[in-house]
Amino acid sequence: MIRLYSRLIENKAKAIALILAVLSIMLGAVWQTQAISSQGATIGTASDGSYVKRCYARERSATQNITFRWTPDQGASLQFWPIPPERPALLYLKVARPDLATLTLKICNQPPLQVAIIPGQRLYQMMIKPGQCELALSIFPPLYAHNDPRSLGILLLQTKLHMIATNVSDLFATFFLAPFLPLALAGISWTGLTNNNGYQLFLTPIILLGVIITGSIYPEWRLEIAWWVSNISFVFLLTIIVYRSGKRWLSSYVHTDRIIVGWLAGIGIITIVLTFLPYISSDGVGYYAYARAIIYRGDLGMEETFAALAPQMPIRFTSRGFVDNPWSVGPSLFWILPLAGYRWLFGGDGHDIGAIATATLVSALFGFGTTIIAYYCARRWFSPIESALGALTAFFGSTLWFYSMREGGFAHALNAFACAFMVLAWIRVQEQPSYKRWFTLGVAAGLVAITYWATVLLLIIPVIGTCYLLWQTRHTPHQWRPMMIGIFIAGLTALIVFSPQIIIWQIIYGSPFIKPEATPSINWQELHILELFFARFGLVQWSPAAMAGLIGLVLLARRSPILGISLLGSALLYITFNGWLTDWHGSGTFGARRLTSLAVWYAIGLAAIIDALAKRRWTGLALFGALASCGWMLMLLIRITLGYFPEGTTAYGLERTSITDLFLTRFTLPTFDIFTFFQTGFIGDILSSNLITTSLSLLGYLSFLAGCITWLLWNLTSKKA
Repeated sequence: MIRLYSRLIENKAKAIALILAVLSIMLGAVWQTQAISSQGATIGTASDGSYVKRCYARERSATQNITFRWTPDQGASLQFWPIPPERPALLYLKVARPDLATLTLKICNQPPLQVAIIPGQRLYQMMIKPGQCELALSIFPPLYAHNDPRSLGILLLQTKLHMIATNVSDLFATFFLAPFLPLALAGISWTGLTNNNGYQLFLTPIILLGVIITGSIYPEWRLEIAWWVSNISFVFLLTIIVYRSGKRWLSSYVHTDRIIVGWLAGIGIITIVLTFLPYISSDGVGYYAYARAIIYRGDLGMEETFAALAPQMPIRFTSRGFVDNPWSVGPSLFWILPLAGYRWLFGGDGHDIGAIATATLVSALFGFGTTIIAYYCARRWFSPIESALGALTAFFGSTLWFYSMREGGFAHALNAFACAFMVLAWIRVQEQPSYKRWFTLGVAAGLVAITYWATVLLLIIPVIGTCYLLWQTRHTPHQWRPMMIGIFIAGLTALIVFSPQIIIWQIIYGSPFIKPEATPSINWQELHILELFFARFGLVQWSPAAMAGLIGLVLLARRSPILGISLLGSALLYITFNGWLTDWHGSGTFGARRLTSLAVWYAIGLAAIIDALAKRRWTGLALFGALASCGWMLMLLIRITLGYFPEGTTAYGLERTSITDLFLTRFTLPTFDIFTFFQTGFIGDILSSNLITTSLSLLGYLSFLAGCITWLLWNLTSKKA
């Protein structure tokens, strides 16, 4: 009787929860439709980031206590949350101008609308049909203020858009255009229903109530708040789907490490197809110049490459008549043979898109190859699924994704591979020393040093490990001889691998060991280690998965004290060194780029955290964190690709950008632009090119190159290596 009564109570609770969930979805649809139908912001406040574009910085009047922004005379625009096309709306613009002017409003392909601006502060009202278009503003004549170099247009004070709904169908059209909040609520409800957990259905009204209350407190941010909540809900829904699918299918399709590596390779190919873009700029020009000069000129004449790919960069010559190139030669060692093959097949001048695609694809392949190496490193302590999830999160949740697929001209992807290869090589030496493994360690150590000089500090790992091995064998002298021979082999091999840099320095500067003048120096008076963690481009805000990975190394130290402490200590040493550099920020091109080298550190630490959560039956939380951090990095990639950072992504530009502009505009999470972002990929471009024969030939060569590097990675990571 008691059991029957409890079931009735439970069924009633589920029924009530289901009714509340359905009502919440309907109410969410009404709330979002009303918010989009009447939207806007006070210009100059922190909430205007979703509505103005290419305007000057926020200002506040000292006399009238009002906020505003000046627009330039050309190029500024207004943008609103999308409303259905061809639906009329009233645009309210509160502006000011000291003299007569003409404001021209251009909306997509519609005829321009001209408005006469009267001197003083005025509220203008106009009927428009904005749809999903930006509203481009141009003002004539431009205004020039005393001691102000800017070309000014009008002073924007407030903007508001009110859609005119003539019938119910207009409201339905507004809802169906972007029903993100009700869809998110429906997704949460679906997880409760399919999980046979009626109490989980109560999440739906709770989430909606939170959105409504927060939106009423911050009305100008209500849509942004709903957008954030919706995206988090979608990640939660994706987590449930992946978790359930994994429990059902992983045991059937994942048996061995090789199968998982095959899956990882497949993910890498898809990633390259969707996101790879051949591009060389800035520092990448210096790295690439060596390979291009050697293959296309047969010497070290690099001025042509700097003039072609970085015309804004001043070219300086050394006393020996060569271009002063302060970047390492290591990346070019990876590019030379593929570039030679490209020249033999296609010719070109080394500055064409095919040559650049060849070099940067090598970086992309080895950059993702770091994931496979990280998997094998983590497998020493963690399960296949935990290791694979940690490795994938370290790639897709850190700057390695960007520097592999979008800035392959930089050294970071190749150096991350070299550092990962070094860690794996040392683990194998520790497990079973042999002359072959000592030789492999030497190759890896040489690559670490030659691809990015600063990461030579990370070689403290094999140094500490070797000292520990020698200490272990102190009472067995017969083991010292093979150990010392192995150390000699590793050291000599590392020196041979590094020797091209010594030769280059001798030729260009006249000395085999030199610090090029243009490289950063150490400033012992200022340490910026905290900024590398907590600045706008630091690990905490930019790549939280990487930060979590470093913390997770503490857990590894409990399982493997020597290696765990070595990994943690070397990472802190390397980060501290970067904090002492004069350009500690590395210009912040995309996050803390110099810390990309620590990708395998992140992967092992993340696998340790996932393992700890799984043991406490919190696997879903680990999966949610992994998906959320990877999704955040995808959003950052979309933002930098489509120009959604108002001040750029340099360290100083990000510090000038307000917290709200970084994290609380509708462009913070540009989810609707995902397919636009994927369309910027290079593979899709060459497949849609009009020059079919040339495109297919280039694609064939790049595919052959990808096959060769994949085969090399497969053999480097095999257990026999």
